[in-house]
Amino acid sequence: MEDEYVSVFHFFKNKESVGRCGYCNSRNTLYKNDMWAYYLTSLDYQHLIDRGWRRSGRYMYKPINEKTCCPMYTIRCDVEKFRISKSQKKVLKIINDFLSKGKLEQDLYKKKNEEWKLFLENGEGGIPAPYNIMDLNKNKFETNTSPAEHVPSIKFYYMGYYIHSCPKMKYKGNFSPSYLLCPETYTWHAIEKCLPKLEVSKYSRLEEDPCKCDEDELTDLRKVVVNYRGAEMHYNSYRSINPDPEDDEIFRLYAKIIGSKCAPHMLYVKI
Repeated sequence: MEDEYVSVFHFFKNKESVGRCGYCNSRNTLYKNDMWAYYLTSLDYQHLIDRGWRRSGRYMYKPINEKTCCPMYTIRCDVEKFRISKSQKKVLKIINDFLSKGKLEQDLYKKKNEEWKLFLENGEGGIPAPYNIMDLNKNKFETNTSPAEHVPSIKFYYMGYYIHSCPKMKYKGNFSPSYLLCPETYTWHAIEKCLPKLEVSKYSRLEEDPCKCDEDELTDLRKVVVNYRGAEMHYNSYRSINPDPEDDEIFRLYAKIIGSKCAPHMLYVKI
């Protein structure tokens, strides 16, 4: 097993962590699974994102949507089919005017204040990346372009989580076409079809086919790779030398939420 092909993690022993919600500010209502990444390949992170995971530095977390107060749905925009709206074009014009002139006209700023705030305050890392295509020679943002035109390998732009119960996060749904990740089957669904369900219930299985299941779910624990006392081994070997009944439940949860694409080349560090 070559190190450059392996992601190395410590999965926190607690089956779930509970904390304050940063969206509704309620105490002990945010439920999530979490783990620490010592090393993470870009491919493994892509697979994890497509199963509802996000990261903050080395800290990885996945909300337990059926329990948490403000369910979080992974959202992505199809950049090859991206359609910029009139209001978004107006906001970008304001930004380009600011970049070229160094100041904003007061009346124009007041007129577009809410849209300006929508992009600069609520966007992750500033202006949302589907529109953050800047020509450094012209010192301006392109208003009629897609990241796919500049970087052909980009097919989707991931905007973190869409939280229907949080008004400040609804702006992400304005980027078209966007899709939400079903928290049960990990399939993608047009946001327009999801919104009626989320109006009825904060948590929803977005997949309409009742027979559809998680095709990437891992149930064979023998495929899980463990680092125990400095030695790498598959779970069945680890289990034979460390017969702790509690481990079975923890490792089943770990295998279920990371999926079969990641498990064979993700190293679980047992502390």
